[in-house]
Amino acid sequence: MSTSALLPMPSGGDSGDPLDIEPNEIWKKIEYEFSSEVAKAIGDKEQRLANRALPESERQLIETNFQAMMESLARIANEQFNDELELERQRIIAMGIVQTRSGGSGGEVKNELQFIRQQQKILDAIRRTKGGSNRVVEEHVPSQNANDVATSSSIGDEGNVDVGLSQHPRSTQHRYSSSSNARGPSFLPINRAPEHTEVFFAEPEEDPSLNSQSSITRKLSSATSSARSRQESLRVGGLGRSAASVAFRTMNLAISPPVATSMGRDDSTGLAMGSGSGPRSNSVGSYRSGRSSRLQSSRPEMYNRNGVDDWEPAMSTYEEQSNVGSDQSDMENDWHSMFDLNTKREEDKHRADQWDEEASRREKELKQKEEAVKEKEEAVKQKEETLKRKEEEAMQRVEEVRRKEEDVSKMEEDARKMEEDARTKEEALKQKENALKQKENALKQKEETELSKRAAAADELRNERKRHAERLKIVERTRKIEEHVKKKEEDTRQTTEQQQIEEVRKMEALLRKEEELRREELRRREEELDCQEAETKRQGADRCTSECPADLAKQNNRCSEEVIVEQKRIVAELAERQEEHRRAEQLAEELRIEQQSADLLAEHEQTRREQQLLLEQEESRMQQKLAEQEEMYRAQLSTQEEEMKQAEDLRKAEDLARQLQRGEELGIAEQEQVRRAQLLAQEKERARFEAAVEARQRADAEAQQTRRKTAEEEKRKAEVEERHKREEFLKQQEEVRRRAEDRKHAWSNATSGTQTSGASRTATPARKTAKLAGGAWKTASANGHARPEPSSNRKPSQHELERSWHERQEELVRKQAEQLRQERFSRMAQKNQLKSMNKDDVIRVFMDHERQWSHLQTMKIADWNSFPWPTFDRPSNPEELTPETIRAYISSPHNSSDKPGKDRLKEQIRRWHPDHFEIKLLPKVRGDDREKVKEGAGRVARNLNDLLTLARAS
Repeated sequence: MSTSALLPMPSGGDSGDPLDIEPNEIWKKIEYEFSSEVAKAIGDKEQRLANRALPESERQLIETNFQAMMESLARIANEQFNDELELERQRIIAMGIVQTRSGGSGGEVKNELQFIRQQQKILDAIRRTKGGSNRVVEEHVPSQNANDVATSSSIGDEGNVDVGLSQHPRSTQHRYSSSSNARGPSFLPINRAPEHTEVFFAEPEEDPSLNSQSSITRKLSSATSSARSRQESLRVGGLGRSAASVAFRTMNLAISPPVATSMGRDDSTGLAMGSGSGPRSNSVGSYRSGRSSRLQSSRPEMYNRNGVDDWEPAMSTYEEQSNVGSDQSDMENDWHSMFDLNTKREEDKHRADQWDEEASRREKELKQKEEAVKEKEEAVKQKEETLKRKEEEAMQRVEEVRRKEEDVSKMEEDARKMEEDARTKEEALKQKENALKQKENALKQKEETELSKRAAAADELRNERKRHAERLKIVERTRKIEEHVKKKEEDTRQTTEQQQIEEVRKMEALLRKEEELRREELRRREEELDCQEAETKRQGADRCTSECPADLAKQNNRCSEEVIVEQKRIVAELAERQEEHRRAEQLAEELRIEQQSADLLAEHEQTRREQQLLLEQEESRMQQKLAEQEEMYRAQLSTQEEEMKQAEDLRKAEDLARQLQRGEELGIAEQEQVRRAQLLAQEKERARFEAAVEARQRADAEAQQTRRKTAEEEKRKAEVEERHKREEFLKQQEEVRRRAEDRKHAWSNATSGTQTSGASRTATPARKTAKLAGGAWKTASANGHARPEPSSNRKPSQHELERSWHERQEELVRKQAEQLRQERFSRMAQKNQLKSMNKDDVIRVFMDHERQWSHLQTMKIADWNSFPWPTFDRPSNPEELTPETIRAYISSPHNSSDKPGKDRLKEQIRRWHPDHFEIKLLPKVRGDDREKVKEGAGRVARNLNDLLTLARAS
């Protein structure tokens, strides 16, 4: 068994481009490490459960221990996965690579690689230069998305030095070198408001470690400490300042070697550091001071060309540039960064308060639930007391019934005495009857003479009856012949049915082959579609340099949707064709079976009619002869009957008088006895009914009480487990929050130098600069050149991603807990059901089911309750035929059959197989129950097949 099913991968990471984190690889590594532990746990469980003599409680304990071990392994793997993921994030952030959460496109990856190569070229140029007069200037246009800057650069918030390793460059970048043109760079025409630029002055440093990426990362981290010496570095006029500071100088950049004393250089990196006039990003990542616009001066005046081809740009000296109010812009930037830091801290505090309130609210809800459970327990106790009181009342009623039975027994004794009196009277009547019998003997002698005459006539009748019996034997032979013919017809019908079954099996084999061919065709088409999709992706990757990532994502989604729609259409067409083919074959088979049955019925009806005609002719002849003989016998007996009637009339008159007298005496006694017996029977029936009602109510109450207790116990256990999981989740959440706080503290310590240097400045120039910066922003907005990016392109922040990941984890934990609770409840219900039934009840259920199967063969009309469904309790609908109940029925040790489990499964599958069930048993079902029975039989067949596959696998 693989560990993927037992250790599900957390939904915290997304697959991205080759530069992004690979959560799948990390999880595969962790899964491989834990595979031995999981296999060991599974082997121990199977070894312990292999002993069939274990009681059910120990088996349940083994299962719970196994589940707890797997949950602990999953929790440890999840924590290790989070740690590995966090380490990978920190490593990538240190290297300066953007971790794109939304699955970045191929164009962004290509731009990122291009930008890294350019930065490496700059460092190579720095290493090659040996003199102090050469300077390398690079203008970098950052991405318009503020979130990219905010999440990518770890140094941009702490100073104006930003080598740009973590920013996405635009497609057009310009690099200038002082060695390429002694007169200065040839600027491109400016047709719009100036954008935010970054100018880097790099002095050479003879450090052989500059080529490695780790050296770059180390030197960039050390650049933060050198940000405190901004007052000693060079200020570049016109870049990253407000409109007021630019008003004193134009954008004439003379790229000439500056004075050596005007440059401040970092001792660790060798890069020239600006004094704060460059662009500064706040904590959110937006360049506030860098968004200002230049003065709207004419282009010739701006570049000092004045229509002359050979122009010489002029650059202000360092003293003139240092007179410009750069302190105000630095103060403003520091104030904005501190304000954003404070807002972030307040948001974190507010979020922590919300989490604490949520935890307290959940604790209150749990307390309320516990109080509700206690109230329910008190209600159950009250119900138990009422049940005890009712049982005492029932015992009192039983005592009353006993007293009534004693009264009835006394009445029965009185009835016996009256019967004895009646017997004495009957003996007197018998004496009188003996006298009458003597008279009757004389009459009998006369009758014997007459009987001798009648004996002769009776002999003749006896002979005639013998002949009639012989004719009946002939009729019986014909009937046996007819039954033999019927048996032969039944045998032929069974053979035809077997042939039909064989034909159906052959058709199923053909359908399977056809299905395999269709699946092969579908697989081939899917492979073609995959190839086409790969080709489109490759073409899209080629076009990604010129196309927008959003258009490319839309195109990919549209292609994937078209592929999915095409696959669904192909599957639907195959299913429709298969269904039509199956229906046509089934219709042809039904027509053939109906034709054969009609032919057999016609032949049988013809033979029956011929035999019926012969029997009717023979019976008519017999009836004629018997009628003639009866007429002769009646003529002889008519005279004898007249003589006997006279004697009979005398005897009847005496008997009538005697019977009247005896009837009057016995009628009174019988009426009294019947009345007493009715009263006694009524009392017994009433007592039996009341006792049965009380016993049923008591049993129902006990069963309901046990069910309620088990449900409450399961609910309490589930709540405890859920509380334990919630506590673990809160611990993990606290750990993540602690790590975030540690990172924020580290970042705030790194930016403390910037905040202290900005706080020492005066407030008045800062207010003026803020006002001027606001005016410049309004001007740029009015001109339409400094538009902010729409919010739809904003990437999610780290906190939002962590919150969504935690929400998904909570939802997954909730679903798993609910599923475990339902499975545990079904198992407990099944166990309670088995405990409530003893061995005799289970054996009786199996015997009743066997009788029902034998009775179904002779039934003509059946319904839902006529079928022996493989469950201990009779189901009322198909939904109650669950795999758990069927498994308990099949695996019961009290089964009357001596066959092993697999053989019993196969026997049940043969009985419930649709080919056998729908042909032989389903036509007998009434129309209103037919669909219901068909659905139930289908459920039983599917569950039995699943059990058979599991038994074979084990």
